[in-house]
Order: sequence, then C-alpha cells, then structure tokens
Amino acid sequence: MINASHDPSGLMPPERDACAIISYINKAGHPTHGNVQRTIEALIKMGHRAGEISGEGDGCGILTDLPRRLWRDILEGAGHNGDLVDAKGFAIGHFLLPKEALADDPELQEKILTLFREAGAQVLVERPGPVRNELLSAMARRTEPRFWQVALLLPQPNKAPATLYRLHADIEARFPVHVASLSTQVASYKVHGAPEILSRYYPELKRRDFLSAVTIGHSRFSTNTLPTVLRAQPFSLLGHNGEINTIARLREEAAILGIPLPPGGSDSQDLNRLLEGLIHQVGLTLAEAMEMVFPPIFSIMETLPAPLQDMYRVFRRLLTASAQGPAAIIARHQDSCVFSVDAMGLRPLWVGETEKEYFVSSEVGVVPQEEILSDPKVLAPGEKVALRVKVGQQVELLEHDALRQEVHRLFSRRTRLQEHGQLLTRALDLKPAPVKEAASFARSRSFVQENLLTALAWKKSDLRNLED
Repeated sequence: MINASHDPSGLMPPERDACAIISYINKAGHPTHGNVQRTIEALIKMGHRAGEISGEGDGCGILTDLPRRLWRDILEGAGHNGDLVDAKGFAIGHFLLPKEALADDPELQEKILTLFREAGAQVLVERPGPVRNELLSAMARRTEPRFWQVALLLPQPNKAPATLYRLHADIEARFPVHVASLSTQVASYKVHGAPEILSRYYPELKRRDFLSAVTIGHSRFSTNTLPTVLRAQPFSLLGHNGEINTIARLREEAAILGIPLPPGGSDSQDLNRLLEGLIHQVGLTLAEAMEMVFPPIFSIMETLPAPLQDMYRVFRRLLTASAQGPAAIIARHQDSCVFSVDAMGLRPLWVGETEKEYFVSSEVGVVPQEEILSDPKVLAPGEKVALRVKVGQQVELLEHDALRQEVHRLFSRRTRLQEHGQLLTRALDLKPAPVKEAASFARSRSFVQENLLTALAWKKSDLRNLED
C-alpha cells in the first residue's frame, strides 16, 4: 500500500493498516495540562488508523507523567501528608482487574496488597479509579475490567524502579490481571474504545491539575490479537505501531536471559517487557537497550567507525536478531525517550517541533501547520532519535550519531575496554583461541570475557549451553 503520509499533494487516502502513535514533549521539561490534551486530540485526528466496528474501537491509551498535583489532593483527603508525592519512593499503580478474576477470587486485591507490603512498601491509598462506564459500547461494558489505583511509598528510593519492575512481573505471573503501570514516574490510562471517549471515560484526564511534560499516545489497529483493553497500548514503557514478525525468537531470547514475559502477551507487550528486563535486570539504559534490540543491519553497520562496528557485533552475539518487523516505536524510561523505526522504514515516524514542544507522530498532519517551526523530518530506515527530559531544564535532543556515541561510551565503561573493541570481539568468540597466542593474551582474554559476561548478567555456563 502507498503510504499517504509520504504524499506531498495530500490527495492520497489516509493509511488504514497501522496503529496511531504520538508523543508530545515539553521543551523546558515543564509539565502542563495542554501536553495531555494535545496528545489526545492528535489520537482523535488519527482515528482512521484505529480499527472500528459499529463505533467501537480496538482500544487506545496514553502514558503520562505521574499526576502529582492530583495525587496531592487524594493523599491529603486520606489523611496523609500531600508532600509525599514529591518523595523519590512515591509510586502509583494502575491495575485492570477482569470481572471473572474478581469473581473467582474475592481476595485478589488483598493478595496484591500483601505482595507490596512484603516488599517493604507502605500502601498509602488504594481505591477504585474513577471512570464513566456508561460511555462504553455494549460489548466493551460487558468485558470492562475494574480500574484500581494504588499509591505506594517505597523505603529505598534508589532501588524503587527495580523493585516495582519485579513486583509488576510477579503480579502478572501470579494473578490474571493486567498491570497498566506501576512506577515512580509514569501512569497509564487505556480504554476499550475510540480516542474520543478516553478523557471522558477517565475524568481525571480532564482536570486542569493533571499535568505532564511527556505524554505518549496510542490508538490500536489490532491485526493479530482480539480487541481488548488488556492489550491496548501504551504499555509501561512504549507505544508500538506495526508488528514483530520474529516474536518466537524474541520469546526464546527473553527466556535465555531470564526475563519473565507476561502470560499470553502480545508481540508489543513482550517487546515492552524485554526492554524493561534489559534495563532492570541487566542494568542497561533505555538507549542501550534499544540499540541492542534494534541494531543496524549489516550493510549499515559496515559503514560505521570500527569501534561502533565492534560494539554492534557484540550486541548481535549477545542478543540475536529477535525484534525484526515493520515497526515504529515511541519509548520512555525515567528521563529518557527514544524514538525508532524499523530497518526498512515501513512504519513512518515524523519528528518536529513547535515553539514549546517536540512532537513525534505516525502522521505529521496532526499538528497544525502554523504551529510547526520548521519542516518535520521523517526518520530514515533504522534511524533513532533520543531526548533527555528533566523537570525545569531544557530538553536535550540527540540525533542518531550522538546517540550511538553515547551508547558506545557506556559500553566502553562497562567493559573497561574503551578502544579495544577488536580484543573484546575475539575474547567472546566461542572457538578456542589459536595456539600461537601468548599466555598473557590468554589471561587478558579470560578477564575481558568474565568482565563483559558479568556486566550483561551472563555466566560461562550460558556460553557452554550455546556451544552444545
């Protein structure tokens, strides 16, 4: 199909075979309500990209900053100090609990709260999240899960993200529920319906004190799973347009790495968890994880400087090509955002800016032309762009070359090799070292190998398993 977003005349019909994704990022890192509004409005404009039958959409949602002003009022109403919303260990969980799961286990919510307490977290507030289910279609209402919100305070703020990741995975493994988000930074809102009802279904999204500096939006066109809010995006880290054609390989690699995938997850959901696992279990940054999961194809890799070639060879050896397919991805973790398209560029992603915000979208026309400062660019096949966002500070934009250099700097620090990429590649080779190599190099080879494997959460037994 010809992609209408590449048609300068505007005469081609809009593309209808892909999801809609959008992100707005405030340039000053300043949370605003308008940031949320514009994201939802963009999803509405891209309604032709969502599957719809009799007015019922496949599902949509947004991933926002934690609405701290809103939760300040909620905490104070529950008798807590409202200033806790600014504590580093403050977190919010959004859970979608299927009706049948609650019917089968009336103690389900208490069991989840027990897991939080056993992890050392203080449960500040737990409540049914406010929704207006009269806005749902008849089918969506029959399958509507309970929206449950939990506010937590974790005793070790520096370990909070990893603790919440483990709890997220554990809850979904033990219980038939969907954890939409469980984080000190972000909150996810999603609905089985069209984008027009998103902010009406969740009254919180209409409140003027609901502020966000970074908002990711997604409207679903389901091609390989049934329409359900439990599979609606964004997930806890990303919004994804397209499909992962190598999903079986991705699941195998996740199992080898010990990353627990959500039961019955979609390709997007499993990709989300793989990236989270690389971040929280292996210790990578979002940029490193994205470069490892989506490395350049060989013809592009051969044009890069030698140190980068060596790094990507290692990446490909540690994590084989397991996330290939037509895909555009908008991802966020903590204060970093990474935007990426597949190696063939089959799912377009536009990057542009207005006076106050950057935007990234599957269609450029969702932003009024008079607000755009300069011509938006469509990412080239395999290209990535990153943003660093800190509250009250000017956002830093990294083009792909700068992003690669940043990843290589981290890679060099982790492996303590800096300029010795060739030595690293040889050190990881599964074949025996040539007899002519000196004993000193053999000792160095062993040290380098053990150092890298430890940094990436591998063991020598993993290499033996690969040889077998």
